[in-house]
Amino acid sequence: MKQHPLPTQQRLHEVYDYSVVTGELTNRKTGRVATARAYVKGKVDGTVYYAHRLIWRWVTGDDPGELHVDHVNQLVNCNAWHNLRLVSHGENQVNTTKRAGCRSATRGVHYESNTNKWFGQLYKGGKQYTTSYYNTEQECCQATETLRRQLHPHLYDHL
Repeated sequence: MKQHPLPTQQRLHEVYDYSVVTGELTNRKTGRVATARAYVKGKVDGTVYYAHRLIWRWVTGDDPGELHVDHVNQLVNCNAWHNLRLVSHGENQVNTTKRAGCRSATRGVHYESNTNKWFGQLYKGGKQYTTSYYNTEQECCQATETLRRQLHPHLYDHL
């Protein structure tokens, strides 16, 4: 998705205060804290932006451009600095919750009803990676998590 260029770091410092601990983005003029149940947004000079992108620029001075600012803990309204990291689109897809209607609670773990077995299926760089088949969901979840960490080790550096 094409992103609007962000305001300069200087402009963001004029408009907002930011707490790296709580993740609160506070409008300096109104004193209002940007909050939401989902993605928090902020407005600068008439344009609305995702708060996590503004925060990245506010702290680092860098515009993430086509990269994504990922919420490590998957709570998209938690913009504390320790919860944000810069990733590619593919890496951002690794850190998502499971889709509705899936039998397994773990993303990437699937049940094959004709064999009564579980298998893991992950993607990286457009290539599909599949685990062996397992009798239990728990065994498959462990194998899938191991594969996930092998494919994307840098996403687990914070743990």
